[in-house]
Amino acid sequence: MPESARLALWFDTRRLQSDLQRLASGAWTPHFNAGFFEGDWSGIVLRASPSDSGLYSSGASAAEAYVGTEALEACPYFQEVLKSFKCPLKSVRLLRLAAGSIIREHTDSSLGEEGGDVRLHVPVVTNPQVEFYLAGKRVAMQAGECWYLDLSLPHRVQNLGESERVHLVIDCVLNDWLRGLIRNSLPESGVEAVNTGAKALQQFAQLVFDDARLRIALRGVGDREEFFRETVRRGKERGLLFTTEDVRSGVVVQQALDQEEDWIPYRGVWEQQRPWIDWCYLGGARFTEPFFQDSISSALRRPFSAAFLRRTAIEEQAGWPDPAGLIFHMSRCGSTLVAQMLKTLSGVTVFSEAPPVDAVVRAETNVRQHVDGCGGWYERSVGPRKGIS
Repeated sequence: MPESARLALWFDTRRLQSDLQRLASGAWTPHFNAGFFEGDWSGIVLRASPSDSGLYSSGASAAEAYVGTEALEACPYFQEVLKSFKCPLKSVRLLRLAAGSIIREHTDSSLGEEGGDVRLHVPVVTNPQVEFYLAGKRVAMQAGECWYLDLSLPHRVQNLGESERVHLVIDCVLNDWLRGLIRNSLPESGVEAVNTGAKALQQFAQLVFDDARLRIALRGVGDREEFFRETVRRGKERGLLFTTEDVRSGVVVQQALDQEEDWIPYRGVWEQQRPWIDWCYLGGARFTEPFFQDSISSALRRPFSAAFLRRTAIEEQAGWPDPAGLIFHMSRCGSTLVAQMLKTLSGVTVFSEAPPVDAVVRAETNVRQHVDGCGGWYERSVGPRKGIS
């Protein structure tokens, strides 16, 4: 099944919001997991089982054990909406995220196709600056739509708008009817992109690498949480609105940069049927640790380097110079000592046991594919080759 799907169901926004207004303002209960969010995240239970505690639903009870609450009895259209689902329903809640509030990235391991219970979202009240990220991708949901989301994957939400977000959240048992709706989903609805969240952070990254003073200031912040807050503050000063969770999730710097010498390729990845190279920002630091990965790990412990990464297509690297030398060695032969001595020479950089190179050397099967424009072939490592030391 897909990670997300807009189902072929639509509900009357005016009537949804009319039922919402029937509920007393004091009926909202703060979400039980205070460590999951910043700001105001609260809800009203519409269907519950005897084992439920407040907003919490373990999902362990059979669907027949869930019954409507007094709040649901006061909302005739919500009742009509729930009757539209030809699958067993479990917990049903209204969940409200106040303006400026954040739900941190987390997973709901009990939800998903494998477990048999899935969660549907029907936005009742929303705004264009509500950003729901599922497995790193933004899912834009409009009021009245119905969405399936695989919440066993990492997901987070932030409301950067000036009004609250309220969703009707329905936990149900996956049956053939619902599986068919998910597989025959509608195209994603068009939601105008706004300059907030991950998009704003991407613009801020451009400013960071265009402004040496800004870059130096942020690199000087060693505490991770302080770095998140300072990055958000610097963004706001420049009219770019994003959150600490955006920064925590990181940003891939996509544009060409003038400081190429400050970056080092440290990992090859295979995505979208093609190879890519991930880069780490070193900011002029030298490879002084015994092994390549030690220097990379040291750099990535800096909040700045962990937050700002680069990814480029492998064919963009055509024209790189060949290495000046290679040291082939066996254990306990003094090769590490020689490498460390070479590192002391000005203008010499030594990459000791770089994992991307090692992966190619140890490949059992090399998938050779031609890359247009790079003037040669690349080899993709698939498995270990025996007998290589």
